[in-house]
Amino acid sequence: MSARQAARNQDAVSAAGVPPLGALDAELAALAGRHGVLVLLASRSDCPYCREVRRNYLAPLAREGQPRFAVRELESDTAADTSALARLGIRFFPTVVFLGAGGRVLAEPLVGLDRAGFYAAYLDQRLTTALAAA
Repeated sequence: MSARQAARNQDAVSAAGVPPLGALDAELAALAGRHGVLVLLASRSDCPYCREVRRNYLAPLAREGQPRFAVRELESDTAADTSALARLGIRFFPTVVFLGAGGRVLAEPLVGLDRAGFYAAYLDQRLTTALAAA
């Protein structure tokens, strides 16, 4: 990743409040002892729907600072390592996945953005399901 991309990613994190994904296995291991959930947003930098999901739904969730889940983002077109996308079978953006120990999927992925106004409810339901399954 170039210095320019790294700076742009850092600016996005500061503005949006969703930290970038580090090493997937390390993130999952950090949550395993707490029976935690990794809420992972797979996005693209040029995707307006991704920006909306990040800003309106996941950034506020990340600011809650809950010990049982962590919110991270993997921006597919700027991240140095996007192998997690292939590993998780992600092909559409935005996609939010809910992962537990060992990368186990704990709830149905949330793909796309609902324009009818139910996205917050869908996100809450899937997070509740994932926390119960962790």
